[in-house]
Amino acid sequence: MIQLRKLLILLLLAGPAGAQGPSTADFNAAWKDYQAADTSGDAAALVKTAERVLEIAETLFGPDDERVPMLMSNYGSALYQAGQQQDALEVLEQSVERTAAIHGKRSEQLIPILMNYADARARSFDARPMARTYDDALRIARDVYGERSLDYAGISLRAGLKILATNEPRVATRYLRKANDILMDLVGPEDVRTAFAQLNLGKLELSTRDYEDAIDYFQVALEGFDNGAPDSLEYELLTRTLLVQAFESVGKSDEATAHCLAIGARGVNRTNQDYLPIYRTAPEYPRDRLVSKVNGHVDLAFTVDANGFVQNPRVIAFEGGESFQQAALDAVVNFRYAPRFNEGEPVVTENVTTRISFRIEE
Repeated sequence: MIQLRKLLILLLLAGPAGAQGPSTADFNAAWKDYQAADTSGDAAALVKTAERVLEIAETLFGPDDERVPMLMSNYGSALYQAGQQQDALEVLEQSVERTAAIHGKRSEQLIPILMNYADARARSFDARPMARTYDDALRIARDVYGERSLDYAGISLRAGLKILATNEPRVATRYLRKANDILMDLVGPEDVRTAFAQLNLGKLELSTRDYEDAIDYFQVALEGFDNGAPDSLEYELLTRTLLVQAFESVGKSDEATAHCLAIGARGVNRTNQDYLPIYRTAPEYPRDRLVSKVNGHVDLAFTVDANGFVQNPRVIAFEGGESFQQAALDAVVNFRYAPRFNEGEPVVTENVTTRISFRIEE
């Protein structure tokens, strides 16, 4: 499968280019610095090292060498990660043009270059530039790998996830559904790639309150994440949390409880610090406070039972008026928590506290 994120360069030169210019050893050292910066997550260092690698490569290999536009793409992606979108677009566009000139406009080598360029074309609430570039990459992938290939599915999945981040769910859905269809057919529901597609399709359904469809997607996603792999735990917990929200939204508290218990059994919420609900309902704003445009808050204490339900809530402090108290009490009884575990069994947790705020947006 093609490398979708980083473009790795194989050095084939055996010795230095010459006494006056940079050597292969200089390039190798710069490349190691770039890899270290990428691993560290230091955006400024990544830009600096990616630029240095590119500068050495252009001198050492020549500007027309096939490795140069690949390294240019890495530099452009680094600029984008550092928040320098316009500079990134200029560099990445050059990378696309150079790769096409060297390998051809329908070449396999152009696919990851186009994907990096597509990512940098992100705009909030306008996915059209990004989608057009991803479509260019998908057309080449269809010709090179076939439309029912894992490579094609991987590109479509990445496009869907990236476009979803631009707040364009309708556009993202098209790519996610295409990827999901291929992945379900080729690798099945237990593959983590399928799980990512299912998870994000479920999130889309949840956002439009199509709770039953969301539940179906999340349950399939859980098959891929609930496999014991260390990297899957975070997404397993996220999927279970979303299932609690979906089940509670349709009044299926028993089904939600099973996932509250599973989250708790994973060791989440071992201490009193930051014991947060995994499902909460918004309080109803008291009419007298709303008319008067009064803000406030209520601090509550309660017990979380062994199934993650709130029991015996009480007000310990409030501000803004007494009518906020009942509204807060009515809301908190619907909260759900992942119960704490002791020696493998769920236990009751006393004196859990939370604050419910009431604020009118100006």
